[in-house]
Amino acid sequence: MAISIEDLSGNSGFTQNVKGKVTLLPDPPRSERWYTVISCDDHVVEPPHTFEGRVPAAFAERAPRVVEQDDGREMWLYDGELLPNVGFNAVVGRPVDEYSFDPTRFDEMRRGAWDIAARVVDMDLNGIYASLNFPSFLPGFAGQRLQQVTSDPELALACLRAWNDWHIDEWAGRHPDRIIPLQLAWLSDPEIAAADVRRNAERGFKAVSFPENPVDLGLPSVHTDHWDPLLRACEETQTVICLHNGSSSWTAARASRPRI
Repeated sequence: MAISIEDLSGNSGFTQNVKGKVTLLPDPPRSERWYTVISCDDHVVEPPHTFEGRVPAAFAERAPRVVEQDDGREMWLYDGELLPNVGFNAVVGRPVDEYSFDPTRFDEMRRGAWDIAARVVDMDLNGIYASLNFPSFLPGFAGQRLQQVTSDPELALACLRAWNDWHIDEWAGRHPDRIIPLQLAWLSDPEIAAADVRRNAERGFKAVSFPENPVDLGLPSVHTDHWDPLLRACEETQTVICLHNGSSSWTAARASRPRI
């Protein structure tokens, strides 16, 4: 059974949602650290300035930016397309009865969701030594949304590389001992993706996010030789390939319980 991520985000009954209520709980006490914990499935909510100054000037007006709606919601605007779910379930630090696919504003999130300095503080509170962070809703878990929302491949490639630049310069680069650098691959051309992986390895990237089933994105199967250039580059550079469930815009789900 598979469920579309878009279907989930549009299903108000999927998680309990208390509209209009925003409660940020106080910090918990810092727990004693007994083990070295490295979390390999965390996420980052891209801050509003992610793409600013990181794309060529010709693309600046079409690159993703945050805009505020009349109802107060913040959304990403990318090449004329409005994309919701700014926080996409970034509900850490909120009461359980407020869990949903909100928040829709950055000030409704715990700052550690999108600010690296605050994230490291939160990692210390949680007892997490190091963390690998996948993207959030805007890029897609493997960068697929950045590449498929726009019909302009040059814009898409510029934005994908800008995300990688932001991740290595600002997110992982400021705390290289705590954040494992994860890049996004250019899915439209494995030769370009391979060249980027080699360059990014020299910059300190240790991993790359890749869709767990590219066929669902209209891309060639992993059971062909299409992706060999990218795979060879990862092998040569010892870049770890990370497959996040849902990166092909669907998520596996078990069957519902029968009613007795």
